[in-house]
Amino acid sequence: MMERTGMSVFLMLCTLNFINIETDDENQKYYSELLRESIQKAVRKGDFYTRYNIQQYLVMLIGITQENCTLVSKRINKEFNKRLTRRKNVSIDYYVASLGEVCND
Repeated sequence: MMERTGMSVFLMLCTLNFINIETDDENQKYYSELLRESIQKAVRKGDFYTRYNIQQYLVMLIGITQENCTLVSKRINKEFNKRLTRRKNVSIDYYVASLGEVCND
């Protein structure tokens, strides 16, 4: 929870998981862009996201419960699967942590 405002903040790490496919630069860029578009469509206007590396994005979810973080990941998955035109053996792994937990470690 953010001490100043009392709002809860969660950090979500979204990682592309390539299952039995080549991950050359072209494929990685393609799927990374799909993930970016999916996150942009799925998060609220007050939330932030950034690319951490070619296979990972960080999403800051503000004023949300941990349970609702699962809903956000489901929306990202839905948007990602809508955009898939190539092979379907790519998934997204999620790790969610409270910003308070991250800061206290």
